[in-house]
Amino acid sequence: MRTPLHYAAEQGQLEMVRLLIANGARNTTRDKRGAYPAHYAAQYSVNCLDLILAENKYVDVKDQDNRSCLMWAVCAGNVEVIQYLVYKTAPDRQDRDNRGYTALHLAAMVGNENICKLLVKQGWNLTTQNQERDKFDNTPLHLAAGRGHTDVVRFLVTAGANMNEKDAMSRTPVYWACFGGQAHTLYCMIKELGFEWRTVVK
Repeated sequence: MRTPLHYAAEQGQLEMVRLLIANGARNTTRDKRGAYPAHYAAQYSVNCLDLILAENKYVDVKDQDNRSCLMWAVCAGNVEVIQYLVYKTAPDRQDRDNRGYTALHLAAMVGNENICKLLVKQGWNLTTQNQERDKFDNTPLHLAAGRGHTDVVRFLVTAGANMNEKDAMSRTPVYWACFGGQAHTLYCMIKELGFEWRTVVK
């Protein structure tokens, strides 16, 4: 069930959010996606989000997929909200949704190089063994390669991602680029970045 606060937050209507909160609206009701008003504010408006989270003493909330406001902001590409949440809520860098995705997985999957850079700078780890793997052992590099996000692939490699890391089915990022039909990304991976393409999946 969506409340007026959900709609005001989604539209980034700061004065409406302020009025609703002043009259008793709270960030306590989930809609059919399990999302709170704060999730919608995280996509569009750092000021609305600040008003809403202040009522909860800046504690982040999760939707039915176990995604935080930070994850919603990452998917929406809202750098201002991401910076705000990193400062205000001190998020766990290993926080994961139901698929095992961290914020860095999501940034790589949607192809946002700038947000990948921001997250790595803020402590999301690319180099520690098993730190950035989802439930199927996919790394952010796997996801970026499979979706043809060439600039993200370049950044992740230069930032220290293992080019030959294998997922649960022993597939490297090269396999993901092939499976996704990403010819340009594959060319860059082999010719420019030196990915090994001769590996065999057992």
